[in-house]
Amino acid sequence: MSTPTWISKKALAATALLVLAALGFGLVAVYGIKSANPVRAKKTASDMRQLNAVLKAAQIPTADPDSLRALAADTAFPIALEDGWGNPFVVTVSAEDPGALTYTVRSLGQDGLEGPCCERWINGWENDALLVDGAWVQFWNN
Repeated sequence: MSTPTWISKKALAATALLVLAALGFGLVAVYGIKSANPVRAKKTASDMRQLNAVLKAAQIPTADPDSLRALAADTAFPIALEDGWGNPFVVTVSAEDPGALTYTVRSLGQDGLEGPCCERWINGWENDALLVDGAWVQFWNN
């Protein structure tokens, strides 16, 4: 097959490179989206553990968004108040034992909706992860 005379070899080579680059970016984008969830889950787990430890140390009696923001602003290091998917952590405080507060940190998962609890290992990034006083009650097993 011959190339029309009005198309230069440089233009043909540039077009071929653009097509190959587009295909490559497409593959990276598809693979990147699929592989991003495990990374987000690991970051979420780390952030949940850190938030739980700070809550236990501070012993704040309420966990409303304003109290959490104030606590985060008052620490010497950054504290994440959102999971790896950008959803705010759901934090609850209970006082079942006199003088001992229990902190529960929940990630609503990829979909941002509260889901069922409490299976130790769950499949599906849309499910919630639940940490109670530093112990995993429910966590992803993907």
